[in-house]
Amino acid sequence: MVGLVYDPTVVTPEIQFGLKSLMSLFPAGALLIGIVILIFYPLGRKQVQELQANLKQSAKINENKFPEEE
Repeated sequence: MVGLVYDPTVVTPEIQFGLKSLMSLFPAGALLIGIVILIFYPLGRKQVQELQANLKQSAKINENKFPEEE
């Protein structure tokens, strides 16, 4: 660390590349990973209907356990 002088007014090409990467390349990579996961996620019409039926059933069970207080 001897001889290292920090000058906040100087922006080197490495700093510019790092900032551009943080603002564009990394989020784009995360988006691509998310898209790939969603493409292979098995969620068709049948699965959605089953999930909706399960949620309705759970809502009815919970309604009986915890009636609304008025």
